[in-house]
Amino acid sequence: MDSPVSVSPSSKIFAYLSKQKTVLNAELINSSLKSKICFLGIFKTVVLLSIICFTTQSQSSLHLSDDRHDDAEAARQSEALLQAAQTLDCPATPVDVACAVTNAVRDIILRLVPDHPGPYTLDTLALVATPGWFVAVGKKGALLISPNGINWFLQESNTVNNLNEVACDARVIVAVGSDRTIQFSTDATVWNTALSVSPSLYGVAYYAGQFVAVGSDGLRLISTNGSDWVSQYPSGHTLNGIACNSRISVTVGYAGTILTNFDGINWTAQISNTDNNLWGIAYGEHQFVAVGNSGTILTGMDGIDWVLQTSGIGSNLFAVTHGNGLFVSVGDFGKVLTSQDGVAWILQASGTDNRLSGITYGGGLYIAVGARGTILTSPDGVTWTLRASGIDNTLFAITRFNVR
Repeated sequence: MDSPVSVSPSSKIFAYLSKQKTVLNAELINSSLKSKICFLGIFKTVVLLSIICFTTQSQSSLHLSDDRHDDAEAARQSEALLQAAQTLDCPATPVDVACAVTNAVRDIILRLVPDHPGPYTLDTLALVATPGWFVAVGKKGALLISPNGINWFLQESNTVNNLNEVACDARVIVAVGSDRTIQFSTDATVWNTALSVSPSLYGVAYYAGQFVAVGSDGLRLISTNGSDWVSQYPSGHTLNGIACNSRISVTVGYAGTILTNFDGINWTAQISNTDNNLWGIAYGEHQFVAVGNSGTILTGMDGIDWVLQTSGIGSNLFAVTHGNGLFVSVGDFGKVLTSQDGVAWILQASGTDNRLSGITYGGGLYIAVGARGTILTSPDGVTWTLRASGIDNTLFAITRFNVR
């Protein structure tokens, strides 16, 4: 293989990138990146340019694995290079573009992932080209984002208060927490603070065109944009979790409290058939599933009539999610339960004894978070892999935010 060629990004290439309103510019490449990088502007460009980076293995400073060195692959890469260069419509040769972008992207990766200097793969480039983020929040304002559930980046949440839950719509992601904390963001990297009148908030969801947050003393807050909030009357018991379908939202809390809402304003108390604290709730398979203390699991087809199910465990369950036809619930001592119908539950081996407080599904992965910065991923809810979070803070909740 020819020696790697190092080509400084030309003014022509940067003129093109600037025209596309990206942040892949000389300042980012030559600075120490002390300021936060805004990823959104480079998503589409880097995805396209990543093709170029990997189609010029003889001219670039990236390393390709041996299984990409066959003639057919080389021909495919050459064709992709020409197509990508034509798509860029940039006044430079394909090789010039490839070399310049290769070094630009490599420089960003080196700063974003200092412990992974190479070889570079498409997965590595995905760290700066992802169209969405997993977002995990926790103790003392801990906030992590990941494009794939595997590689995690600590972000500045602009609060030192606990962040207890996180939810999003297509435009905004909202994290709620203790001491009147509400943080919101449009890109998961830059976070702003909204004012709350509630001492502490423990749950938040998006329903019927608005965010609904719940917390201490049953107080509920609503917002259409994540920044401006209006309070509703309290119900008495602290509310911990909330879930919605297309026509109803259901919130759960202390002492078996379950409230339902059909219009975004009026809430009705339902009979839960338990006095145990309920911590989490999810919707899937045409029913709601709520979980709580002492292994409590409830199912409700309409959110009004609830049936107590047998979990097979006596430890607390704190969160539940639904994805790919499967309910997954997590709790104390690393407990993970799975169910296809919400009725019959199977205990799975998680590989950790740490408390698991939150779980979500997205991108083909179940991701659970918990004490001591624990992050687990699973493709099927059965086999779990421990991931490095880089922090010791307890993580309370996680969601998937698809950047638009």
